Amino acid sequence: MDKKWQMIEKCKLNLGCGRDIKDGYINQDIYNFKCVNIVYDFNYYPYPFEDNKFTEIRVWNCLFLVK
Repeated sequence: MDKKWQMIEKCKLNLGCGRDIKDGYINQDIYNFKCVNIVYDFNYYPYPFEDNKFTEIRVWNCLFLVK
């Protein structure tokens, strides 16, 4: 897991990115695809982020997977 994102004060999250990697975003998925920065299952809490970390969260076709 790439931990460089932890040093950035404010950033953007590409939640459940799959293989749709976005430049300028922290790319998160449950699977370890190439270029995914954070491999994490959002069915488990607490989440690996501090409060108010993101200025933008991009979510496409994945929230239905969170129980």
